[in-house]
Amino acid sequence: MKTEIEPDKRKWDHNGEKPIRIACSKCGSFDVRRDAYVEWDIEKQKWVLATVFDDGACMDCEDSASLIEIQIEDAEIQESSDEHEPG
Repeated sequence: MKTEIEPDKRKWDHNGEKPIRIACSKCGSFDVRRDAYVEWDIEKQKWVLATVFDDGACMDCEDSASLIEIQIEDAEIQESSDEHEPG
């Protein structure tokens, strides 16, 4: 079960680095995916990520794609938090 973190409780602690978004190198879309393997963890009683593969895919291009990292600026972090506030 995925748990949402309240926006004001988010912490962006990445060893002093700003967080990133992953985008398609062809069209710039953030609607991207990567294949991965998960394995059953008997102690946690849930599926856990085992391996993430290198190949990426873009849902907008509907094709395989190279994925790039884009650093998120402070203003974008605030805007993202504001979008999730109850209104």
